[in-house]
Amino acid sequence: MPSSSFLTLFLLTSIFFIGFLSRISLAPLLPHIEREFSLTHGGAGAIFLFLSFGYAVGLIFSSFLSSKLTHRKMVFISAFLSGIVLLLFPFGAGDILTLKFLFWGLGVALGIYLPSGVATLTSVFEERHWGKAIAIHEFAPNSSFVLSPLIVQALLEITKWEHIFVLFGLISLSLSFVFLIFGKGGNFKAQVPTPSTLKLLIKNRSLILMAIIMGLGVGASLGVYNMLPLYLIAERNLNEKSANTLIALSRILSIGASFFSGMISDRFGPKRTLKLIFWGSALSTFLLGSVEKPLIPLVLLQAIFVASFFPPAFSMLSHMVEPQLRNLSVSFAVLSGTIVGGGVIPALIGTIGDKLTLGMGFSIFGLSLIIVPYFVSKMSLLDKRLPTRY
Repeated sequence: MPSSSFLTLFLLTSIFFIGFLSRISLAPLLPHIEREFSLTHGGAGAIFLFLSFGYAVGLIFSSFLSSKLTHRKMVFISAFLSGIVLLLFPFGAGDILTLKFLFWGLGVALGIYLPSGVATLTSVFEERHWGKAIAIHEFAPNSSFVLSPLIVQALLEITKWEHIFVLFGLISLSLSFVFLIFGKGGNFKAQVPTPSTLKLLIKNRSLILMAIIMGLGVGASLGVYNMLPLYLIAERNLNEKSANTLIALSRILSIGASFFSGMISDRFGPKRTLKLIFWGSALSTFLLGSVEKPLIPLVLLQAIFVASFFPPAFSMLSHMVEPQLRNLSVSFAVLSGTIVGGGVIPALIGTIGDKLTLGMGFSIFGLSLIIVPYFVSKMSLLDKRLPTRY
């Protein structure tokens, strides 16, 4: 296997890492932004809505842009535009509307990456190596969840919050040109989704249910993660260092939980696994917001349950549609997860925090997760050979 394939894998993973890190670093920085702009909890949480809607726009337009430009060029454009937007963040330090627009623009730039990044990655490896290559590529978001609070905490000791985004921007810009010069693969274009194909997806009731589940699942994971630093500092009286360390620790444990849930899903089926995970997610999220102690075990337990969601969820997605529609079905479900889970849920938790408490926002959201096992039981899959497992 040529060394250029591994170099391309390294560059793609690095671009994915710095992009995801830029996106989720808003969470540990939210208490600073809230204080600087005198925002309410709802106003602070609404920033995630701008970021998520931008990301959704990027995902949608990536399908059409990649039919005109090669996937390789799309990866470069995403990293380059992300870098440019991040360099502009000091201009948003004095005006909240400018800051929200910058987060929206960052979301658009980052949303372009994933479809073309995966397409480029799989083009430089033989199919028998795809699993290992994608697993390494997925190390980017998993490690970002762990490192983001630690990196932000360390950089805040020496610089302002807006300069952290500038640093990320310089790295992203540098990686875009390094990839353009040394990266390989992705020298082909995507096919534009046809209206008939989209109609098939929309008429699939199970896929619609999965889109709802994905929104709630991402909300339990990314949505809670986004608002957790603010909750721990504002209502649980932890200092920033303790809060960020606890969140980082919880995400280290959740990496192993995700792998373990994949094995359980293979053994007992994704339906059973998903039901169990959401019962645990509902209970742990509810308790996280409603009981005083024990705080640390609840933060760890909630992170473990919600991280376990993705392997069985994507396994179910792969059994819902014909093979040629799987890519679009994943994009459809991820789009819902991005808008609802990454944007609407944090904004709602923040709004409830203004009216009541952030803890009550977590608890109410936890109760809403109880409906998911019912939705799962109503879903039908194409694979009829394993009825007891699926």
